[in-house]
Amino acid sequence: MMMRFRSRRGATLAEVATASMVFLLMLGGLVSIGVQASNGWANGTSEVMADDSASSALQAITRDVRNGLRCTVNEAHSEVTVTMPYVNAQGDYDRYNDGSDVKYYVSAGKLYRQAGVSSPTVLSRNVTSIQFVDSGGELQVQITCQRQNGNRSATTVLTTQVGLRNEPV
Repeated sequence: MMMRFRSRRGATLAEVATASMVFLLMLGGLVSIGVQASNGWANGTSEVMADDSASSALQAITRDVRNGLRCTVNEAHSEVTVTMPYVNAQGDYDRYNDGSDVKYYVSAGKLYRQAGVSSPTVLSRNVTSIQFVDSGGELQVQITCQRQNGNRSATTVLTTQVGLRNEPV
């Protein structure tokens, strides 16, 4: 006599295939969300780093220009020299006499500041270009920085205009 097993445990092939497809769709969605989040983070980080490089460089330049007596820009508009006021032994400014010169320029993707005859110091890296325009007592500065994080790249262009406040009258 043959017995029939009516209550067998397990799943049919159709049930396993359906469950596998649902699992794979959910996994694909999670991977897609993770990739998008990673790309967004890389883009945002690149932009922040480029903004930071450009902003800190621009702040240093404007500080010296504001304190300077006069500035001269080279013909290519890629270099500026700011003549600072003379500082006496007591540390006071004498804006009627010339002090040291401070020069700003870009070389090999780095923005340099050179005070007098001392060695230049690097102010910012990843600077792709800088442009100076002197318009009689005011200096317009435009700096472009590019930063890369992973395979994402961001470019920041900042422009400001700064006046010489110690210009002799």
